[in-house]
Amino acid sequence: MICGVSTTRAVTDRFLMYRTPEPVEDPTPFGLLLLLQDIQRGNDNFFVLEDQEVPDRFAQVIRADAANGDARACYGTRADKGYVVEYRDGDPGRHFQADCPTLEVAHELLTGWMTGGDGWRDLVIWRRLDFEGDATDGDPSESGESFDGEPDEDQVTYVRGEVRAMVLAGFSAWPEVARAAEEMLNADVSSATRTAAVRAAQEEWDQRVAEQAGWEDQGDYDKLAAAFADLESGGLVARMSFACCSSCGNAEIGGEVDPVGPVPPGFVYFHSQDAARLAVAPSTLYLAYGAFHEALGIETGPDGLTAEQQDSLAAATREVGRLVADAMAEHGLGVVWTDDPNDAVKVTVTDWRKRLPA
Repeated sequence: MICGVSTTRAVTDRFLMYRTPEPVEDPTPFGLLLLLQDIQRGNDNFFVLEDQEVPDRFAQVIRADAANGDARACYGTRADKGYVVEYRDGDPGRHFQADCPTLEVAHELLTGWMTGGDGWRDLVIWRRLDFEGDATDGDPSESGESFDGEPDEDQVTYVRGEVRAMVLAGFSAWPEVARAAEEMLNADVSSATRTAAVRAAQEEWDQRVAEQAGWEDQGDYDKLAAAFADLESGGLVARMSFACCSSCGNAEIGGEVDPVGPVPPGFVYFHSQDAARLAVAPSTLYLAYGAFHEALGIETGPDGLTAEQQDSLAAATREVGRLVADAMAEHGLGVVWTDDPNDAVKVTVTDWRKRLPA
């Protein structure tokens, strides 16, 4: 399959000038969702799915106001009147069109057509296109399919809870949230479950957008961001919601060092799993920190660090921890730290509000 406008066939005369410049090989259901969201936001008007193995087999979606009016006027405006979905299975007599009220239904139709899923034809009323000017009534289904429309509520509930934590934390943009919702599902889930899960993710996102419209500030996030900014300007590598866990964070934080500048004395970060816990207040944020070996001139030998090197590294790490704890306290955050370089700096968060990325 190629997602994009066919290079050998025009979709309709009125849309020739709105071709997608680069086709996408082997689109996934999630990829289709992103394209539909682009249409919804006004970034595009339509796209086409073409079966490269079966001649004249393709499907397409067009925003309804572009299909029925001035396509040029639609760019930059949000689609709010639904979509028109078409598919052709070979000859022109097998070309059907349907009005589709929502993004979710359009996604399910296109996914079902592409993957050969069950029941997708029964979700809407199809019209046969005769290409002589009018559409006629026609029944595209020849297989007697039925659609039960019942998603797996356990999986949808699980996705909703996980997405809610991501959204309330506030560090993930919508494409990342939608991709995570897709990846949380079992590989063999039904199209109905996949659509319901993405819809649940969208609902959680929209709810947070509505909530943040009334905020005057961002509570403890503003304090934390200011503390991290001070630590960064003071010479540390300071990252929020960095990597997925401490193992990955410790392995990857060195890549954040400017390769052409001096080696900073150390780093501080919290990872995305800890960020997700900010969704429930009050919560404790665990800050990982450390000193860079290179800043101390330490090179690990074949037998590891010497006792002297270990002492030097521990002292430098303790100093970084003290800087981190002091910065948090200076910005009004509750801090617990034992002055032990092996212990995380613990920050108490009671009022977490972070605006979602644009």
